[in-house]
Amino acid sequence: MKIMNFSALAIAALAVSACSSSNSGGSRSFDQLAEEGQALITKYENEDVTPTSNVPTAGNATYNGVAAFGTTQSFDVQNAEALAAVSLEADFAANSISGTIDNFVDFDGERAPGSVAVTNGTIAGNAIEADLSGDLTIEGTSIAVGGDLAGNFVGANAEAIIGDIEADLTGPGGSETIFGVFGVEQ
Repeated sequence: MKIMNFSALAIAALAVSACSSSNSGGSRSFDQLAEEGQALITKYENEDVTPTSNVPTAGNATYNGVAAFGTTQSFDVQNAEALAAVSLEADFAANSISGTIDNFVDFDGERAPGSVAVTNGTIAGNAIEADLSGDLTIEGTSIAVGGDLAGNFVGANAEAIIGDIEADLTGPGGSETIFGVFGVEQ
């Protein structure tokens, strides 16, 4: 797969021209996010999905980590076109999950200011689902983001969540679907 930066993604996908700062992402570089993502992969790649009986039923937990994005559903995480920081808050008593995806940066270090909210999230057994909505600015153009996130708790006691993202980026030139994977831990 050819690696594309935000500029190429914006031109090819949207026919439009392409430091976020928040608690979840700060302004970490692509390399810093990639290192964190690789550490999460190494730590959790062989972990089993958390048994439903071991998912908490009370209390809250904050999960932080990384999402990797590409323009094809089967992109190789090692060749991610962009990375972002992910912060999720699980409310186990309410069976809900919410959060933010921000600090979007491509492999060339180009940033896409803005954030994507993780809303309407539900916890069902050892699985989560949530909606995504927000806005990013790519090369001075506002791009609307809408989609969904789904995943599973992993580890003996829900220490982490791994899953997939599918979202539409919509700008003046049209719409493009992007795909992602994410990993977060307590």
